[in-house]
Amino acid sequence: MISSFVSAARPKTLPAAIIPIVMFSYFLFITKSVFEPTLFLSLVVSTLLIQIATNFYNDYFDYVKGADEIRQGPQRLTQTLSDKKTFLYAGIVTNLVTILVSIPLVAKGGSLIVLIGCLSLLLSVMYTATKFALAYNPVSEIFVFLFFGIIPVVGISHLYDVSITLDSLTLGCMFGVHSNLLLLANNIRDVDQDRKVNKRTLAVYIGRDLYLWLIPISVVFIMTLDAHFIYHYSWKFIVCLIPSLFILIKLKNIKQMTNAELGSFLPIFAIYYVLTSILRGGLLCFIL
Repeated sequence: MISSFVSAARPKTLPAAIIPIVMFSYFLFITKSVFEPTLFLSLVVSTLLIQIATNFYNDYFDYVKGADEIRQGPQRLTQTLSDKKTFLYAGIVTNLVTILVSIPLVAKGGSLIVLIGCLSLLLSVMYTATKFALAYNPVSEIFVFLFFGIIPVVGISHLYDVSITLDSLTLGCMFGVHSNLLLLANNIRDVDQDRKVNKRTLAVYIGRDLYLWLIPISVVFIMTLDAHFIYHYSWKFIVCLIPSLFILIKLKNIKQMTNAELGSFLPIFAIYYVLTSILRGGLLCFIL
């Protein structure tokens, strides 16, 4: 049973949730000399728990809505477990633990942190629950960009009482676009199945041929954001462009690729996110 919960938590998705927390906290430490271990730990754990709860709810509500009946990706445990509500209850318990873990954040950050926390908890359920589910409508990319990019930057800046700068917003946009690349690959892979179960993702809504161009556009946008650090910090940040160029070369025949081939970019985009984050962090440490 424990292994079932570990699998349903989808450990491979968790780095995308915590990279914004780790990297922006590191950025503030390097540039502003601010860091509080208790707040950092609370941020990391609560963010991980919200993502895990979202994955639990995702499994349950996709099963309830029949979205897994013709699933082409990895098999969900709700397709094999007899008690399908196990993951619904697991999501609720995980969210309750998240509230307890977030107490230091609320004590320090007040009403804004309460607002961000409540929205995050609500959207962990609403991502797949009800007819307004984000994953079933062409808006999930917007929310991923905000909640995996801009909002962590705003929240952490508020906690440490520092101003939101152009550098901060640039990093927030990077986090959001990198996270969206994972979603784009996932939605392209599942576009035919999603259409059959009336899952109106943006890929279904605007069509596969138009949607797939969001992938190289996103990579070019990341390169544009890296250009900000090349111009304002050091030419050495040009090394961060190398992984992006590699991705663009891999995507040169994107129009001829099958949905499965595009879906196989999921782990590549994850490595791309981690690698470029390490490069940017290392360069900041070296230069500053």
